[in-house]
Amino acid sequence: MSGQKIVLSGVNFTDATLPVVENDPILSSGSLFLMDFSHSLGLVSGVPANGTSIPNIAAAKAASLTGVSESLLQGSFSISATGTDAIIERTPKLGLHVIYSQVNDTSGHYVVGKLPSALCDYIAANKTHSFYVSLWERITRVSTSANNTPKGGLIAGNTSAVVAAWRGDNQPFPQVNQYAKVTGAGAIAVQSAGSQKVAMASNVPVGTITSALLQANATLFSVGMYAAWISQGLHQQKSSIIYRTYIEDLTVSGRTPAQVEAIETALFNGFFGSGGKWAGDTFTDPATFP
Repeated sequence: MSGQKIVLSGVNFTDATLPVVENDPILSSGSLFLMDFSHSLGLVSGVPANGTSIPNIAAAKAASLTGVSESLLQGSFSISATGTDAIIERTPKLGLHVIYSQVNDTSGHYVVGKLPSALCDYIAANKTHSFYVSLWERITRVSTSANNTPKGGLIAGNTSAVVAAWRGDNQPFPQVNQYAKVTGAGAIAVQSAGSQKVAMASNVPVGTITSALLQANATLFSVGMYAAWISQGLHQQKSSIIYRTYIEDLTVSGRTPAQVEAIETALFNGFFGSGGKWAGDTFTDPATFP
């Protein structure tokens, strides 16, 4: 699945019925963040260092919602893991592989993707909206304890203040009745090695959601011990290839979680299926790094 988009500068079409070609099929008026390290607009060169920018393919859409410039809507890597904790590599098909030690890791170290502060401001200001959050990854070594391996999401502060998040065993965390695990998402259990997609849609936020809490704790992806898990999960962490994250304000787009997830499922199957851009990706065996 590939294609080419040619932008004609200074050309305006007056026919409103013409189809709009988006930068990615998932994008809508409510798109806030799209991370895809193999997308032409989402490329990250080599192995990222702490503070390296994460391109937001949905930045133009998010700028329309937030009123801030696209330059302020890019994510960033936050990496405290050392060479003893983890090996970070890029796969031949541009995934980000984090091989995390289950023997020599240090408590409180991690590799995460951070949301821009401008998006944290927006989410906090619109916390009663419904948000869709998804993560695509390939588990290359399973965790030894699912509860202590956070995957990511819009986690604000701690377990008593949450917009939308999931924990390591692929369940809504912690107030199960407040969230809906989107049908079809996470069909492969998180404790199974392999490519998988998890998605969460929020209903009513829990606790006091602030931008500061989101900036400190919300993630695009998470490997290692971070946020509510900063002192948990020593020698228990998964290893994973991170491919894609998506966040949408469903209240703005007017789409249902099922509608968005149906688009993602089709993309997921295409990207990982025969001939897809991530099919047959290779990586270092985590067994070589105890």
